[in-house]
Amino acid sequence: YYQYTADKGDLQSQMILGRAYMFGTRGVQQDAAMAEEYFNKAIEAGEAAGHGGLGQLYAQGVEGGPNPLPRNYTHAAIHFKKGADLGHPVSQNGMGFLYMGGHGVPVNYTEAARYFRLAADLSNPEAQYNLGVLYMNGEGVPKDLSKALKYLQLASQQGQILAHYQLGHLYSGTGGLQRNCNLGVKFYKAVCEKGAWNTRIADAYAHYIHGDYFAAMLEYLIVAEEGYEIGQQNVAYLADQQMGLDDIPREWIHSVADTPAQNATAESNAEPEAGHQPEPEKSLQVLYRERALMFYRRSAEQGNVDSLIRIGDYHYYGMGTKVDLAKSVEKYREAGDRAHPQALFNLGYMHENGLGIPKDYHLAKRYYDQAGSQSDKAWAPVQIALLHLYARMYFATWPTDGQWTIRGYNVEDICLAVLVGLLTILFWLRQGGRPVPA
Repeated sequence: YYQYTADKGDLQSQMILGRAYMFGTRGVQQDAAMAEEYFNKAIEAGEAAGHGGLGQLYAQGVEGGPNPLPRNYTHAAIHFKKGADLGHPVSQNGMGFLYMGGHGVPVNYTEAARYFRLAADLSNPEAQYNLGVLYMNGEGVPKDLSKALKYLQLASQQGQILAHYQLGHLYSGTGGLQRNCNLGVKFYKAVCEKGAWNTRIADAYAHYIHGDYFAAMLEYLIVAEEGYEIGQQNVAYLADQQMGLDDIPREWIHSVADTPAQNATAESNAEPEAGHQPEPEKSLQVLYRERALMFYRRSAEQGNVDSLIRIGDYHYYGMGTKVDLAKSVEKYREAGDRAHPQALFNLGYMHENGLGIPKDYHLAKRYYDQAGSQSDKAWAPVQIALLHLYARMYFATWPTDGQWTIRGYNVEDICLAVLVGLLTILFWLRQGGRPVPA
């Protein structure tokens, strides 16, 4: 497919194939000549990324394949410079790399920092990391740990693994910041979990994609018990969806943390008291939920905000535990403190209806507004919730506690239906009157 579309002039396919031949991925043999060919095709079509691809190819060289290519920093500098002048962030980062190491150009940390900043402002994670290191060491820029922290955090949020390591170093107390062991361990742990020795997560995901949920569950269980948060979250998700547990012994599913196995054994050996009716055996669905809740808790303890929200949902609906609206509010607040739009929306709803917290329409509006400001996808549900809230606030001023009806239908519900219809029309008009693609 990529070969066909690249030969037809598709720029994205040309770049994909160029990188595939450069690294020997996507089922093709590493071949420097083929990589050059596709990058040059992209350049001829006016694609700035082609210069970045060629610059990287020349900067690292290719040892394997039928057409090995030695490193050539002079050629790399030519193409990185052309790409950088066209505003390509990878090329800008490449120029910074060359100036920082003196590869093909004189060593110049000031120029390196300038190019890194250009690319970092375009959200390139490698440049954000490199600029953070320069600020950390005071090379090419004044030493400034607050700016170093800023750029390293930006890079780490995009998965730059070296940024995680440097943040762990800074927070360990040896990097100049006040020691914070919890954060230091968190970042070092993220580095360890990216090691090449851990292939189980990739294997588990492959099993999941192919529909073998039982095998996926077993692989995720192993890494979850080793302390990997992603394994814990995925075990919780599979159990939540009741996937992959059909062949697992019922005893395992039943042995949740809240019910120690030894206590259950001791109680099972005791004679039943006179007149005491044994509790009915729990359904598999309930046992699935209990197990999911346990792993959601473990995942949340390691900072997964989505798991926090699911714990709140479990307490709200009474899944795997008793209904506890106060506990639900507590978890939504923890997630809301991290600006998660779903948590903020849920808090608005609970304030609007007085669920687990006092009813407060003004606080409900505040949370709805915050949810809408955190995500464009929240716009439609937030507008519906606000219209409903305004209707409730208006009808709350009517006599008889606002319980007005027309032919047995609550006026508030009628107005809500009308408002939802109007909002749907408004949303349709915002799309230019065209149907939204699925």
